[in-house]
Order: sequence, then C-alpha cells, then structure tokens
Amino acid sequence: MAASCGKSSAVTPSAALPAHSAKDVAGWVRGGALTGPDGRPVGLFGADGPRPRDVGQGALGDCWLLSSLSVLANFPELVRRLVWAADDSGRSAAGVFAARLCLAGEFRVVTVDDALPARRDGRPAFAGVDAGALWPAIVEKAAAKLHGSYGALDSGNAAEALGLLTGLPTRTWPKIHEMPKKPGGLDELHGALVHAHRSGFIISASCGFTGLGADEAQEEKIYDRVGLLNAHEYAVLRVVDVTVGAGKARLVQLRNPWAKREWRGPWSRGGPEWAALPEAARAMLDDGRCLASDDGVFWMALADVARYFHEVTVCRLRRNFAQARWPVDTPKSLDAPAAAFEICCPRDTTLDAALLQRTGRGLGPHHVMG
Repeated sequence: MAASCGKSSAVTPSAALPAHSAKDVAGWVRGGALTGPDGRPVGLFGADGPRPRDVGQGALGDCWLLSSLSVLANFPELVRRLVWAADDSGRSAAGVFAARLCLAGEFRVVTVDDALPARRDGRPAFAGVDAGALWPAIVEKAAAKLHGSYGALDSGNAAEALGLLTGLPTRTWPKIHEMPKKPGGLDELHGALVHAHRSGFIISASCGFTGLGADEAQEEKIYDRVGLLNAHEYAVLRVVDVTVGAGKARLVQLRNPWAKREWRGPWSRGGPEWAALPEAARAMLDDGRCLASDDGVFWMALADVARYFHEVTVCRLRRNFAQARWPVDTPKSLDAPAAAFEICCPRDTTLDAALLQRTGRGLGPHHVMG
C-alpha cells in the first residue's frame, strides 16, 4: 500500500519515502484531531482564509511543491478552487477532502482523507498545520496519491509544481546567475520580473547551483553563511524599485516555504540599508511586518538574487481568459511533419500556448519535465 493512502495506522507511512525523511515518520495522525496556535481544531482554511504563511515544509524534500503553494496563496480564489472539504464547514466531519490537480494538461479530482504521516510527538511530519490550516497538507497528500507515494514528491522544480496546481502555461528563465555577466543582462532580468509582477503572474525562484563553491560541500557553507538554502525553492512575492539617496535600489521580496530562516546580506531584516529609506518607504516595504521577526519573508537586492539563484519560473495566470485543452497525437517520425492542430482567432488577442506531457514522477527513480 502506498504511503499516501493512510487508511490504517497499521500501515507504515515511511514505506515509500526517501531515507532522509523516513526516519522522521512514526505513524499517522488525523487532521481533525489537531489544534492550531489558538487551541482551536484545525480547519481546512484559517480564520483569514488561505494565506502564504499557512504553508510550512516538513521532513519531505518537496519545497518545489510547497513553495509554489505559498505563492498560490497570494491568490486565495485559486486555492479555494484547488482544494475543498466535503461539506461547507471547512472541517469535514468524515475527514474527506478533494484537490483538483492538473497532470499532463488534464485536470483530475483527487479525493483523500485527513490521515497524515506523523512525527513521534503526534504532529504532521510533512506539510505542517502550525498556522491553523490543513489545506497545504491535503494538497501535498493529493499530489502524493496522484503520483503513487509521498516518496515520489522528493525533488522537483517550480515549473512542474505550478503546472500541477494551476494547469496554466509556465516560462522559466534559466541560469540567471550568468545574466549579470552579459551586457544588459541584469536589466533584462529586472524587466522580466517587473512585467510578471505587474501582470499578476505567479513567480518562483530556485536557489543554488550557481558554482559559487569549488564543490557541493563548500557551496553549502557559502549559502548557510548568508542565510539561504542551497537547492531550495523560494516564492517571489514582490518586485519594487525604491529611491535611496540620489540613486535607486532594485529589490525583490522572497519567502522561504519553511516560514523561517532568512537572507542575512544587504537589505536583510535589521540591515543598515533600511536607515537610508524614508519612513513611508519602509512602511510600504514592511507590509505584513516581515521586518519584525523571522517568518521566512525577506528582501534582497536584484543583483544578489542573480548571484545566489539560478532560475526564475513564471506561471502566466490570467483572468477572464478562455481555456481550451485537447490531446495531441505526436507523429512517429519527424521526416514528414503534419499539422496537429490549428488555432484561429477572429480578432486581435493574446494567446498563451503550451504543450504538456506526463513526467516520469512516481514511475521510477528519476523524473523529467517535458
């Protein structure tokens, strides 16, 4: 029985897990039996609805998925379409929930119960409920069921996660750490991020793999020293230009899905750069009081993002747009190409098109994005 089923406490939930996370799992716990920080039973959503800080990563290496969930929570209407309870209470007396996920371009409704892999202290071992909301753990379990096990969720990228959660087209800017070396490269990255942010698109950034260290161990130390996590996915929340003296600073706000551990370099919480800003500018950038405590939300200069991150992924979320999906037969040979489909627009319009195929996730030890 796959670990994601969770139908009986006799099942070992660590049966299909990577070794680094299996040791953290001791049994099952029902979501309906858990309480939030206010001592009340955990509901599907908290009192304020879906929020980015609802998402907290546990022992499973699926920051690629949970980071994308934290980005998605900036659009509460998308989260409410993604996951729901069996009744209107948000708690479901039977502990039954459903998630609408998109696999290879096809939406599927995945039904799961609220039995979650647990640590020895009885709290969830993976996506947490410490903020009082169950929805991240339910979506994580639905994704595990869709792919065959929790172990199948270990490692991935934001493009796959955002496609799974939204079914929308994504675009990735790879090797952004090399862009500052090219004439106008940093301006190009800045323009792409500003356009995506102003368009209301969903943005995620991948940390690490920049070659800053001579080997992996040295690179880990470099990232640890500056408060970042190597080989980790972060949500991009805002892209802002602020006036500093006679110049401007290009700033990017990011969020660690662990909901803790932040950047320690320039523009970090408590950094001297904040003293040069007018009070109004500081208040605007401190929306949500991210500068008050270690909540995983922090600011970085764009140049530092380009130094420590290797990839940015944008999910092209559009409102009031029509969607069409259909299967496409690929030719057995490319010697004689033939049209697979044709799109006719009666008037000028914006068109986002994507070809999607299933990955190998859950089918073997490796998976690739098509």
